[in-house]
Amino acid sequence: MIEWNKFKTTKEDYELINQIVYRVINEGVFFEYKKENFEIDLTMDLECAFNNDGINLQKLLEFSDMDFAHDVHGIYFNLNRQTGKLENNFVPRSTN
Repeated sequence: MIEWNKFKTTKEDYELINQIVYRVINEGVFFEYKKENFEIDLTMDLECAFNNDGINLQKLLEFSDMDFAHDVHGIYFNLNRQTGKLENNFVPRSTN
């Protein structure tokens, strides 16, 4: 089970997460973004990956389209939403 109270996400981290989600939606990087609650789901997925798997949000945001899409898709499709951990041996390129 995800222990949200142990997350150390700052206001600045949330701003970066929001910029990443904005890029996904406005640049057409993601093919399932029309799904209901997609923005909320992706925001929470990125927060989990940041807190549990050590992704570098600034690095992710600055990636080329290909690397950006790799990480966002990988996080979205490989995050276990019960544990908050990435599975299937997926390692984001933006990991510290």
